[in-house]
Amino acid sequence: MNRNHPCNELDQEVEQCLAGNPGTFSVLVHRLSGSDFHYERLADRVVPSASLIKILIMVEVFRQSTEGLLSLSERLEAPPSKMVPFGLLPLLREPAYSIWDLLVYMMTLSDNTAANLLIDRLGMTCVNALADRHGLPQTRLRRKMMDFQARLENRENETSLADMARLMTLLHRDAVDSPESCASMRGIMMTECSAAGLRRCAPSSWPMLRKTGELEGIRHDLCVLYAPEGTLLMGVFSTELHHEHEAEELTVALGRLMIKYGLG
Repeated sequence: MNRNHPCNELDQEVEQCLAGNPGTFSVLVHRLSGSDFHYERLADRVVPSASLIKILIMVEVFRQSTEGLLSLSERLEAPPSKMVPFGLLPLLREPAYSIWDLLVYMMTLSDNTAANLLIDRLGMTCVNALADRHGLPQTRLRRKMMDFQARLENRENETSLADMARLMTLLHRDAVDSPESCASMRGIMMTECSAAGLRRCAPSSWPMLRKTGELEGIRHDLCVLYAPEGTLLMGVFSTELHHEHEAEELTVALGRLMIKYGLG
């Protein structure tokens, strides 16, 4: 990804927006069509990935499908012992799900059980090898979702806004798998269910390729916005937060600034 000198006016407005607010914010906007525009703030900062790591899991599922190592119609058992909080699977109580269904639950509702079942099928080593192949040096899958013991042992899933922005750019450009697989992945991500954060910054008629993630004191929002005036990659990663509602309003304010300058 080309990294031009930041737009001075945008930089000033971003700093004014964040002045006096708790937390640390990484911000990135890159225009993917038309005129070149790039701005970033602390984009190389390594942070807990929260649910953003699920994008990489999805890409590895499609890689293994393309190479014939698995089938998207393959069904994975989902016993009660593998259920974890946050998601629909613990409520549905089905004995098994297709890999395709698990992808949809993981990416649209950020279902943690679905993510864990896919990690078991793929293998963490394969997911991390994929990160290396795509030039994501700060991204690592080290634990499954809701594994509190692993967190206590400092085995955290990590990434950076720069890494995730690169992965989203490659997905947008059909560069992580076959064009057909990339189109399928984008189709899934365009149905992400959250109406908060960056989704509030643009009309609902503008398609948005998006993933969000939250942990205690952490909130991430990353998207590719397909606007009539052009296509924007935007991201706001926030950590050390005191109150989630403050991060929500700051993410919206930053998103509107990025659209203003990125499409202006």
